[in-house]
Amino acid sequence: MDAGLLIIILASGFVLGIVGAIIGSTLLVLVPLLHFMGLPIHTALGTAKISVLSRELIPIFEFKKHNLIDFKITMPFAIAGIIFSVLGTNLVLGLSES
Repeated sequence: MDAGLLIIILASGFVLGIVGAIIGSTLLVLVPLLHFMGLPIHTALGTAKISVLSRELIPIFEFKKHNLIDFKITMPFAIAGIIFSVLGTNLVLGLSES
């Protein structure tokens, strides 16, 4: 990967991180951008999902620190999210790149 492409990806990631913090999601732009930059579509999807996870970890810890999370309510949603993420990942990995 050449330096110009890396700078474009890093700058795009920074801008999309700001936009994602404001509107709540960047996947609609990030996945096609990463694929356009040469990443295989499976890698672009995985990279985008990891960015979402890392963006959400800090607020989770902050909410927990201030006792603003009711785990009795949130755990069923978290478990469902994990189950359907695994199912969706297996579905996508079964698809061909073309």
